Amino acid sequence: MVRWFAIASWRHGVMTAALACPLEHLDASRVGRLAIRLDRAAAFPGLGDSHTGQESADRSVESHTNVDARERMLNGLERPIPDTLIDRADRGSTTPETSDTIGTTLDSGKPEGTTMTDYDVQDMVTLVTGGASGIGEATSLLLARGGAHVAVADLRLEASQRVVDSITAAGGRAFALEVNVTDETSVDAAVSAVLATAGRLDAAVNSAGVGMEAAPLADTTTEEYRRVVGVNLDGIFFCLRAQIRAMRPTGGGSIVNLASMLAQVATAGASPYVAAKHGVLGLTRTAALDHAADGIRVNAVAPGYIGTPMVMSHTGPERLALLNSLHPVGRLGQAEEVAEMVAWLVSAASTFCTGSIFTVDGGYTAR
Repeated sequence: MVRWFAIASWRHGVMTAALACPLEHLDASRVGRLAIRLDRAAAFPGLGDSHTGQESADRSVESHTNVDARERMLNGLERPIPDTLIDRADRGSTTPETSDTIGTTLDSGKPEGTTMTDYDVQDMVTLVTGGASGIGEATSLLLARGGAHVAVADLRLEASQRVVDSITAAGGRAFALEVNVTDETSVDAAVSAVLATAGRLDAAVNSAGVGMEAAPLADTTTEEYRRVVGVNLDGIFFCLRAQIRAMRPTGGGSIVNLASMLAQVATAGASPYVAAKHGVLGLTRTAALDHAADGIRVNAVAPGYIGTPMVMSHTGPERLALLNSLHPVGRLGQAEEVAEMVAWLVSAASTFCTGSIFTVDGGYTAR
């Protein structure tokens, strides 16, 4: 007979999460890992994207904290040893923050004096979906600073225009577009607008995405599944198809898809999100193989916990300390740091890279 050790979390009299392992395999380290895993499933139910701009402004964001429980779970451990990965997201915040203020709600521990690199993207016509917030905004600003002509596309035109105004005020070139990546007609129209305005499309960054509230697969509604997959996977497909069709006649280009740490691993309570992000890697690799002969490179970037405005606005000092401790580098990432990787992939410095995933997570998945 196999005996099992189990722990569970309860909220308002209802079991919200449970984990177990055979008793014969139990040791202090495994108890700690189970506790951290349970804590994440129960106390961090809001999963999200580090890069979005697609979620509607009126969708509420619920933040659950249980500092005492986390401290008890972590008590006695030399350091947390996470089994699961959850990346919190900036879910389309319309807060008028530029890249100079992203992540300053709370000190995330990023070294002072860290600046973005200027990449040679001079005169490259680049489309950034989800470009009005988080990583998408940071990418739009960085590419524009490097001399690119940036089409900032987001679900809300006014949000796109805000970023464009920041770019043009600094002497850059940009124009605003409205796009719903779940609607192939809207995506096709946005790409057509880029061609009509700038004459060609040299590069694209697909950064639009949404998060979800954690729930076991059996409790996930069809509507929630379709919403998450519709933006995070179908949206990538629609964007890739339209962008590739636009690039082929002009000799190629570079496309970067924003994925997630959860494109490489899984976590409890996020089946639509994890499935979609795994799917992004599949689309990225297949598109790279299909269109290498057309001169089109397709890569993916997988961010970890990123200190976007939405994340930081819902993160108190205790929770921030916990999240920082989960990274070997001792802090969250910043949107600009992910944008650096994206800009490198867009630029000619990465011309031998295609069909690859580049993880930017402070060593999180290396543990």
